[in-house]
Amino acid sequence: VGIGNNIRNYSNSQSFTRIGNDQGGSYMRLLDNEINFNLVSPTGVKQQTLTLAGNGSIGVGTSNPEKKLEVFNSAANGHLRLSTNDVANADMSRIDIDFHISNRNQTIARIASRYDNSNDGGYGALRFLTLNAGQMKERLTISPSGKIGIGQIYPQNELDVNGVIHAKEVKVDLNGWADYVFMP
Repeated sequence: VGIGNNIRNYSNSQSFTRIGNDQGGSYMRLLDNEINFNLVSPTGVKQQTLTLAGNGSIGVGTSNPEKKLEVFNSAANGHLRLSTNDVANADMSRIDIDFHISNRNQTIARIASRYDNSNDGGYGALRFLTLNAGQMKERLTISPSGKIGIGQIYPQNELDVNGVIHAKEVKVDLNGWADYVFMP
């Protein structure tokens, strides 16, 4: 079964009989085990844009998704965008990606953006949170200026660590820097 716009008949070829030859079209194919959403350019070239596969996978830009959600862009600069609206009269807006265990109804980790519009022009930060003893806690923050905080929500230095640091090796180079490693 097919449902279309400006398409007379579906064809397996890349060429389509269009009702209006100077414009593109679109159609949806309902197959035995999947649903395909397709666009046709004004020159008649088909592009499959979305696939709902029988195994529950969703493919955007691919006709054969191998994971639950697969997004493919053949251009070298492809990217994925998550968007929200800036909330009026709110100091912060955010977008979160949650890692959730459904049968426990529990989010175990989160990557979150934070947009603070209380400053001129606003700024954004990236936050990483994990679950520990039933509580989501921010573990790592990348500030708008690129400063990194571990256990520190608002880092003031290039790297702020609130906790013990254990390292196999530390290299200190005094060329162009202060002549002390620790505050006297």
